Amino acid sequence: MVDKEKEAIYSRFQEYQKKKILIYGTGKIAEKIIEALEGFLIVGVVDRTRSYGEFKKKPILLWEDVKKDTAEVLILAASQKHYETIFRRLQEKCMVCHLIVLGCAGEDLREYFGYEIDRELLRQYCGKSIEGLKAEIQNYDVISFELFDTLVMRKTLEPCDVFDLVEEKIKKEGIIIDSFKKIRMEAERLSDGGSIKEIYTILQEMLGLEKNQIEIIMEVEVQCEKELMVPRYDMAEVMAYAYQQGKIVYIISNSYMPRRTLEDILEQLGVRGFHQFYLSYEEKEKRKGSFVEVCHSKIGEDKKWLHIGCDEEIEKEKLYNMEIYQVKSALDLLRISNLHNILGYLCNINEKNVIGLLISELFNSPFSLYGTFGIVQLKKLKEVGAIFFAPLVIQYLMELFEYVNKFPEYDKVLFAARDGYLLHKLYEQFREKKEEGKKLPKAVYFFTSRKLALQATMGRSDIIQILKEYLSVVTLEELLKNVVGLEEISQVKGKETIDFYKNKMVQRAEEIEKNYNVYLENKQIDKKGKYLFCELDSQGTTQYALNHLFEVPLDGFYFIRYYTNLIYDLSIYSIFEIEKYAARLNSINMFSGFLEAILTDKTPSIKSIDKNGLPIYEKESRSKEEIEVMEEVQAGIEIFFEEFMEKLYLPGKTISAKLAETLFSYFPKLKYQEECIKLSNMALYDNLLGDSYSIQTNKKRGTDRKEEIDKN
Repeated sequence: MVDKEKEAIYSRFQEYQKKKILIYGTGKIAEKIIEALEGFLIVGVVDRTRSYGEFKKKPILLWEDVKKDTAEVLILAASQKHYETIFRRLQEKCMVCHLIVLGCAGEDLREYFGYEIDRELLRQYCGKSIEGLKAEIQNYDVISFELFDTLVMRKTLEPCDVFDLVEEKIKKEGIIIDSFKKIRMEAERLSDGGSIKEIYTILQEMLGLEKNQIEIIMEVEVQCEKELMVPRYDMAEVMAYAYQQGKIVYIISNSYMPRRTLEDILEQLGVRGFHQFYLSYEEKEKRKGSFVEVCHSKIGEDKKWLHIGCDEEIEKEKLYNMEIYQVKSALDLLRISNLHNILGYLCNINEKNVIGLLISELFNSPFSLYGTFGIVQLKKLKEVGAIFFAPLVIQYLMELFEYVNKFPEYDKVLFAARDGYLLHKLYEQFREKKEEGKKLPKAVYFFTSRKLALQATMGRSDIIQILKEYLSVVTLEELLKNVVGLEEISQVKGKETIDFYKNKMVQRAEEIEKNYNVYLENKQIDKKGKYLFCELDSQGTTQYALNHLFEVPLDGFYFIRYYTNLIYDLSIYSIFEIEKYAARLNSINMFSGFLEAILTDKTPSIKSIDKNGLPIYEKESRSKEEIEVMEEVQAGIEIFFEEFMEKLYLPGKTISAKLAETLFSYFPKLKYQEECIKLSNMALYDNLLGDSYSIQTNKKRGTDRKEEIDKN
């Protein structure tokens, strides 16, 4: 490179000399930029095809490895005509990581393109429907379908994510390969479209493994692929339709997988109705032109050919009697939907797999955004469970698993009723089914509530002081009847105080504590034991009161801990900590009523405990429909949780709170149809003060009581 060209490049980026820089690309342009910026803080290179090793002495990173502190500047070392395509592919993480995105001339590409979806592309694509495609098929003699991301799809976000799962599985076979994903991707690149056997021959040379080890890894990969496949149901229907209409139907694929494996997958998923299946690597040795030209020679020039798929390479090789009908992959649909920003928060494989599993359901149909202009529509209550709740539940439980593994001193884990109902159920499922779960302490679904805990301990002066706090928002009569449980009080005179009723409160507390002790004994909860008390959201009042009943104080593990006017000295780990004045800035808090109403037990709130240690319930405040909706959403959570933990979970990588919060923030931004309309009729009943909440707005109906008291 001549000095003048080098100086020109240097001058374009001089102001960023002290910032951490990433280069996108590994071509000639990238080479020139790296050479010209000698002495700059270039921390690495990212590339769509290269994943392993170094480029110009700079480490090659996967895009998923890029986090907030990785870099400050991203330079797109590519042709100007590709800027927007690359920018749109990377924009979400660039936005979240606050990356300055520059072109080769030093121009700030954020000013040119902005962080938004391609509106014109969205407008065009959202006009496509299954009926429209079926009508289009009538105009052609030959219909070909791509296999992956058209007829079938993986439950991972990207195809290469399967390699993370392979790496974990082969560890159990005693084969430890650090950075397996990167090496496997590099071997595939070097094979230049070869078969899986050719890829693994290269892999063996790269790693120096024995033949039997390579065969084990290859078999694990093939098995993983089979387990993670799902049909794109609408496209399978379209192919069957074309076949029934007498069209010549082909499947063509650039896949490296063995033909027998792919045919097994099609049979296993019930994808039928085609005449021939062409694989690119099988034609590799005999073809003189492109794969499309080989297929074309078999089809003939006299037939009109419609190819249906999303492969960019095939689209580039389009021939004169061939038309392309583009269908988008689930990932591409996510990118043009109003959920696209979640892509910016994915920083590890478990986070990617959660979203991959989610979109395999949400965007299974390439026509799922038809007529929506990108606004995701939810029609099934199980989808609500998958999108909003399952990631939160997985995050909570994964952090809990990590916590109890780190602190193994707990005899049992106590999940508080009623919010802990589903969490307890899923915890025990994991403990019983997964190898990693067998080390976890047994969990107990533990009947308690603020009301019950306060009543059992209200003979203590500090608990009475807590009860006095409620007098700022309720009358003394309401407090005595609804909270303390002195239902025989007929009328409270104006000058009386809570201390006037102290003796009655002490007597009632002694009775309830005695009954509670019977309950604890029935549940095999030893008051001398060490327990972890799991709450969904609380300030800590229940835990504080219960500590008066246990000889060893409970430790707490909360999803949300609130900090308001009452501060307790408690041992609590919380995923979200929400200050009084910041509460409305957090989407988890804004819709916490929705969260409580879904994760809860179908039994009513617990009112008290009888002398036999059995629960006495409040009157049920929810309608039959509300309980049915709750159970259906819970079913969606359970299905998602079980599939994720069984097939996609990798130990040691938790889901960030920010990702879960961001997903939950979309709750009011989606469109609810069909059975999901029932959600707007749901209400949450707060058993302490008797308030009713609208799930749609999360606002209390018919009360002005202060918010912070509800979170005690």
